[in-house]
Order: sequence, then C-alpha cells, then structure tokens
Amino acid sequence: MEEKNIFTKNLIVEQWQCDMNGVFKLGDIMRQVQQIGTDHCNEIGLTLDVYNKYNVAFLMAKVSIQIYNQIKCGQTIKMISIPTKPERAIYSRYTNFENDNGDIMVSVDSKWVLVDVSTRKILRIPPEQLKIPFNIEYRDIKHDFTIPKNIDVEMWGEEKVTFTRTDINNHMNNAVYGDIICDYICNDNNEKRHIQKVVINYHNEAVY
Repeated sequence: MEEKNIFTKNLIVEQWQCDMNGVFKLGDIMRQVQQIGTDHCNEIGLTLDVYNKYNVAFLMAKVSIQIYNQIKCGQTIKMISIPTKPERAIYSRYTNFENDNGDIMVSVDSKWVLVDVSTRKILRIPPEQLKIPFNIEYRDIKHDFTIPKNIDVEMWGEEKVTFTRTDINNHMNNAVYGDIICDYICNDNNEKRHIQKVVINYHNEAVY
C-alpha cells in the first residue's frame, strides 16, 4: 500500500479463473475488483463487523470494464485500487490490472452506494460515527458509462437467482452478471473475438 487511499496487491491468475481458451474470465475480473475493495476496507478498519454495527452495506451501482489486452492463465498481475471522495451518494473506486512491464491490461471504474440494510435505501450521508476516510478527488481516469441509444435489442434469455449465485447481501452477486454475459455472447469458443468494453447498471437487486 503506497498511501492510505491507494491499495495494491499481486495476483497470479489461476486455472479455475480462466475460460476454455485460458483467458481470465470477465466474472473473475469483477470478483477481484470486489475483493480488493474489501481487502482495502478491512485494512483501514471498515470491516464487516463495523458495517453490521451501523446496519449498512456498500452495493455496486454500476461498473465499466475496459479490457485492453487479455490476461492469460499463469500471469502475474499487479492490482492497483483507488477509492475517491464521494460525489453526492456515489463512491467511485478505480482499479487497474497491470502486467510485469506496468502496462494496463484491464481498467475498471466501479461506482458504489452505501445503503441501509433494513430499508435498502441509499444513504447520502453515512451514520455520524462511521468514518469513511476516502478523500482523493476525482481524477482523469473516469470511464465513459454511455450506453448507445436507439439500438435494436432483443431478449436473450432469463436467469434465476440460485443459492450459489448469491452473496452475504442476499442478492445475486455483482460478478455473476459478468458470467451471465459471457455465457450468452462468448459461447462460440472463438478465441479471436473477445470483450473489449462492458458497462453494467444495477438498477435493482436481484434477490434470492
């Protein structure tokens, strides 16, 4: 950790995190983004016990993932995660995945909201005693979350919130959406085609 508001960790991409082409899966990229945020919060004292004490939780509101180069099985990756000062009720966390040469392989801009666990309402102001020490101002690393308008869309399928897809918040974990996306668009096993950009808006929780 270089400073209080920057958290780093090294990751060796395991076989079980990769698809049939040996490429780091979208859903597992998202799981690592979630985990490094949790690790960082634990490091500075924002633990699960603290959240439970104040009856709050951080939920992902939307995420943009830019994949510049595919990460392959066995690669050693440095993750750098930077949470920023909230803008209104939105807490941004920027996470880069870098290779040994310092090249950015994947860049993630995730937006989080603090919610009251009982009411599921977004809290614009945290409980008075809950100190969230993220104070870095917004940087020039924000992603474009624009989703093209006036495009033809079609129903691809329906999904069920099963037990193994849920997390401690009793809803489908944010990373599972990455798995679902890939199941629909990557099932032709064409390794020459790969996802370059994903934007997901989480409008409502998909509860168990």
